[in-house]
Amino acid sequence: MPRSLLVGFRPVLSRMATNVLKSAGYDVAISDKDEENVKEADIVLFEARQGTDVRSQIADLRQQAKFKDIPILVVGEHSAQEAMDAAIAAGGSECCYLPLDPQTLPLKLDQMLHPNGHNQKIDVNIINPFVAATLDVMKTMAGITATRKSVFLKRDQRMFGDLSGVIGLSGGAVGSAVISFPEALAKNFVAKMLSEDPNKIPMDDVRDGVGECVNMIAGAAKAALANSVYHFKISIPTVVEGHGHEISHRRSAPCIVIVFEAEHDEFALQISLAINSDTDSGGN
Repeated sequence: MPRSLLVGFRPVLSRMATNVLKSAGYDVAISDKDEENVKEADIVLFEARQGTDVRSQIADLRQQAKFKDIPILVVGEHSAQEAMDAAIAAGGSECCYLPLDPQTLPLKLDQMLHPNGHNQKIDVNIINPFVAATLDVMKTMAGITATRKSVFLKRDQRMFGDLSGVIGLSGGAVGSAVISFPEALAKNFVAKMLSEDPNKIPMDDVRDGVGECVNMIAGAAKAALANSVYHFKISIPTVVEGHGHEISHRRSAPCIVIVFEAEHDEFALQISLAINSDTDSGGN
């Protein structure tokens, strides 16, 4: 039973939405500012009302969810279009106008929870070499012990981290690999890797270090997968910066996210890789 969370709903609308959702087979929780409610939800419904600080509320929901890409359906009146637009810009996923339709709302929620490609099988032959490489790079290069927390198929393009190292993969298999860090953890990792003070390390060095991190991870995974159908070449890494930035991935391939914990914080590895069907062994 998927778990929905209602946030910011007026009492009457909350009762109406609860009835519709329960009839459609959803478990329903009402936000009480408890962070665990957001982390445990499969989807969030947020009422955007004119004159409220929807940007900070959506940002807070994303902050609480961290790397879990929980869809946020923004609900509102047509007269609250400005607030709804602001909520989408701040991290909302899609809009739905009031009044709630008991027939179309469950269909929309199901579509948001199960986008194209959601039922593709996660191949551990892809995951394991990247996970092993990530743990090894963190430990050997910076002395940081990381642990794997969760694995899931990503639904959207948004990354929770502040800095993400991105590297393209091409050849027998095509796609991309992304490592995404909160800024503080990125600084700490790079500072330890360079034996420097994290409070004094220049951001240019942090960016370069994040790029080198994904380069090392992809390189190690490349070696491990060299004799498999997922063999690939790697491109020059790039770094994307800014909280809540978006990183596109191939729609034809499942996008796998592995969340790790290290130094009392979280970071994530995103892998999108599929066998290249265009040629027998060449890249796109």
